[in-house]
Amino acid sequence: MTSDQNVALARQMFMSQKKDSTVYLLLALFLGGLGVHHFYLGRTTAGVLHLVFCWTLVPVFLSIAHAINSSKAVRERNMEIAQRLAVGLNVPVDELLKIAFL
Repeated sequence: MTSDQNVALARQMFMSQKKDSTVYLLLALFLGGLGVHHFYLGRTTAGVLHLVFCWTLVPVFLSIAHAINSSKAVRERNMEIAQRLAVGLNVPVDELLKIAFL
């Protein structure tokens, strides 16, 4: 594959894997006590901890804080996805980070 094909493939893969901050915010607000927003971002351990302790209502309060910081969490996850794809497909990270912040 040429580098242009790798860049196009990396962009396509990133667009299919990137996370949406609106979806994360809604999940944190309405299903945050069960940790669904953590599962959405791929943080399985945090999601399971929310599930285990959902009966204490502590995860509900934590999910409100997560909803407030939703854009930061999604931005960080999208950067992780872009970096992983860039390394795996030997593409400059800058190419994918441009898309990550659109």
